[in-house]
Amino acid sequence: MARIFKFFGGKFKPWGMVKLDRWVQVGGKVAGPLVAVAEAYFNYHAEEAKEKADRQLRTLRADMRASFADIARQFDAVLQEQSDALLTQLYDNPLEDASALAREIVAGGDHRTALAQQLSGLVEDVRLQIELAVR
Repeated sequence: MARIFKFFGGKFKPWGMVKLDRWVQVGGKVAGPLVAVAEAYFNYHAEEAKEKADRQLRTLRADMRASFADIARQFDAVLQEQSDALLTQLYDNPLEDASALAREIVAGGDHRTALAQQLSGLVEDVRLQIELAVR
């Protein structure tokens, strides 16, 4: 350090070298622990930031899972409602109509042939609707 100081034009008296040497030794004794403490401090803050980011990521994942589960429940409810309506349209209504026609045929109405043709047409419509629903 003395040579660098002299290179830039500084001048030392004989005892200046001794004082500079003492200052460097004292500074080295103080700087070493300070650097170690600073490094530990910065490492601690880096770890804290990493843990905070991990916690936020876990929270975000849990929120997304909950959102997807909620969407799945809503989709399932809508699908169940639509399937009930479809079953009513495909089975219950035609079955009620067929039962009414069959009662009229059994009751012995005057136009049994027409009722029987309506019943076979109704059965054919149900068969077609089922085939379309399966596709």
